[in-house]
Amino acid sequence: MRRIFIAIAWVCFVASTAAAQTKFAATALCGQPDTLHTLPIGDLRESGMPSADLQPDGSGLSPATGLSLADETTPAHLTTRSSGALTGQPVTGPITSAFATLVSNDFPVGKIDPNTPPSPDAPGAGTTAPDQLCSPSNASLLNGLIGLPSPSGKNIFYAPGTFAVHTSA
Repeated sequence: MRRIFIAIAWVCFVASTAAAQTKFAATALCGQPDTLHTLPIGDLRESGMPSADLQPDGSGLSPATGLSLADETTPAHLTTRSSGALTGQPVTGPITSAFATLVSNDFPVGKIDPNTPPSPDAPGAGTTAPDQLCSPSNASLLNGLIGLPSPSGKNIFYAPGTFAVHTSA
């Protein structure tokens, strides 16, 4: 009986030692990544703007946004390429610490509409009427100071930044 027990223990020891010595290696080959990217972002319809505010009047512009329907519903593009007078910077550096500059110069900015609902996490959202959060007189003042509505080509989005891709096993 003792010999059987020793034999079983020896087999288990040899099997566990063999399993501990097993190694696994793998190699993945990827092509060179594209360093130029364009990211479309949503239009006003998709961002929650009330559809009644997007309807143009007799002048062809929406009274709420000051933009044409085409401007309101055309997605803006953030790119590492060129956009109007701006040129971005392609993705450079290792995947763990890369750098890029996104730009956009081809998007309009509508005027501030006091009837637009705030984002769900804004203070007072859901409990206060939108026109109580931004009064028509404040919206008009801000539109005049900022110069809204602003047509495509006059607005600049410039975002240099670093990013990293991390994976976990």
